[in-house]
This record gives sequence, C-alpha cells and structure tokens, in this order.
Amino acid sequence: MLNESSENKKFLTGIAALLCFAVLIYWGTGEMVRAVTAIIAFSPCAYLLTGSTAAAGAELSLARRSIFVRTSGVLTHLGRTETIVFDCNALSRMRSIDTDFPRIVTTLRHMGLHPVLRMGDDAETVARIGAAAGISDLRSDADMERASASSAAPIALVHFHQCAAHGSSIRIALSGSTSAADAVILGDDLHALPVLVRMARRTRGKIEQNEIFGNTLGLIGVGLAAAGILTPVSGALWHAASALILLLNAASLRSVGEREKKFAF
Repeated sequence: MLNESSENKKFLTGIAALLCFAVLIYWGTGEMVRAVTAIIAFSPCAYLLTGSTAAAGAELSLARRSIFVRTSGVLTHLGRTETIVFDCNALSRMRSIDTDFPRIVTTLRHMGLHPVLRMGDDAETVARIGAAAGISDLRSDADMERASASSAAPIALVHFHQCAAHGSSIRIALSGSTSAADAVILGDDLHALPVLVRMARRTRGKIEQNEIFGNTLGLIGVGLAAAGILTPVSGALWHAASALILLLNAASLRSVGEREKKFAF
C-alpha cells in the first residue's frame, strides 16, 4: 500500500528514539520524573497524526472540485512525481485537444513536470498531438515499464474512462501502485490536473514541515525535561501546544480549495 510502510517505520523509529532519550535522561540524572516528563513532552503521535489531518484537509478541498483520491498516501506520492504520461488513444477523443491540451502541458511544464505521450496504434495521431502540444517524448508500454523500474520518483499515468452509468472521468494511476485509479477527476476537463498536482505538492510540503516542526519542538521539550525545567504537568502543556501548532499548520489546507479558483489556465 502507498505510504503505509513508511508511516509505520517513522512511528516505530519515533517510539524507539523516545525510549532511548528517556533511558539516557534517567541514567544521567537518576530522576525518573525527568524521564517520564520527556516522554510526555515528546510524543511522536503528535506530528504523525497531523499528517492525516493535512491529507484530510487536502482531500476535502479537492472533493469540492470533483477530484477524489483513493488513499491519503496517494497525495504524498503524487507530490513527488516528476513525469506525467498521457494515454494518446484517449486524448485523441477530446473535443478541445488542439486548443486546451497545449496550454495544460505548458502549465505542467512550468510546475517542473516532464510530459510524455503513451504511443498507441495510430502513429499519425500521436505525431499530431505531440506536435501540437510540443511533446517529443513518445514511449511505448515497454519503455514506460523500464522507466518505472528505474525511476526513484513515481510516474503518473493519465487516462480516460467512459462509463454509461457515471459518464466520463479522468483517472490517474501511479507507478508502484496496484490500483488502476489512484485519483479520479469527474468529467473530462484536464484543467483540474494541475490543481490536483499542486495540492499534492502542498500536502507533501505540509507533512514534511510538520515532521521538522514536531521533531524540533519535541527535542526542545526533551532538553527542558532533562534540565528539570519542565514538570509532568508543564510537559503535558508543552506537548499540547506543540500538537496544536502542527494541527493548525496541517488544517490550513482546508481553505486552499477556494483560493485555487483564482488560478486560470
């Protein structure tokens, strides 16, 4: 599963580090209360849970734009994507392929993404779409499999799905995932794709910020506990204040959905 193993590893590493700090404090000071205070002041649960809060806020903002992700881990992985592959067979059925698609590709390039066309059976159509959008990187399925195996960052494959019951949708699958659709954009408007990528990067950034903030605040709390400045009560207050800072930082993604409407493509 995307991101689950890494989150479990971070949690276990945080618990192990916390116990080591407590043992060292007790060994150095001989006071159990200082060791217990350190555990109270620095709990890895605080900044791990704020990752879920950031993802939940991002998912809510995206849902308002009819964009849905399969799991919260999809956003952090999509935020690392450097290559985006378009299914050329599906693109050829877009009504505004010659006008809208080149602008969308330009927007994605400005975001640092490398666009690729997935080759289909119609070489003439592939060449036409590639020329119109300025995409010269054309890859077969075998080429993409080799690229996915050698790339450290996940590759996003964009394809279209038509359903008689639910209409058309745009589906994004990430390399390394067992799902055919890690994210779904209802309808056939590719303008929502830069919005999804931008939100994924912001989500990843918020989670990384909270990891840094959480570790920093936690280590300061451990130092204060070791020095005897914090008591168990004040250590609990330190922990609560730290968690509140991280939660507010993560929850700020909830308001991004409205601000995203200011962007025009």
